Amino acid sequence: MDPIVDRAVPAGPLARALLAADRWSTGAATALAGAALMGAVSLAFYQVLMRYVFNRPTAWTESILQLLVVWMIYLGLAVTFRTGALVSVDLLLTSTRGLLRRTVEATILLLSLVLLGHMVWYGSAMVQRGASNINPVLGFAMSWGYLAVPVGGVLATLAALARFVDPQAREPVPPAAD
Repeated sequence: MDPIVDRAVPAGPLARALLAADRWSTGAATALAGAALMGAVSLAFYQVLMRYVFNRPTAWTESILQLLVVWMIYLGLAVTFRTGALVSVDLLLTSTRGLLRRTVEATILLLSLVLLGHMVWYGSAMVQRGASNINPVLGFAMSWGYLAVPVGGVLATLAALARFVDPQAREPVPPAAD
């Protein structure tokens, strides 16, 4: 057993603090993404009902529906990073063991952090630019929708780091059933 790779518990207080923060943030992201999904489905049902049953279409439902879907996607990104559920080519991960596997995981983490860093950086710029753009239907700044990008990026960064330090996340992924 390689003590560097196969630890039963995370080493050090920083890793434990990271995992604790991740448990809270990923749990909150999961709950909020689920609430956004329920809200979007309910609002879409209401929209169809009003338009086709009562012949009274509503103008505001489409804008709120778009906001809910955007927030659901970017909050869900943290959950997918934490659980390792992103679509991936895992040939290198499944064919390596020990320190080489950990090196592959570290490289994947580094590339993911670069992508997420860009998301946070450019998403923050979008929020600033969107502050002066007002949604014509709802009457509030478009930056509320754009804010999902940097928030999702920060939460996904925390989740990716937590997955890297969490020894339980290093269990081999079973092959897909055919």
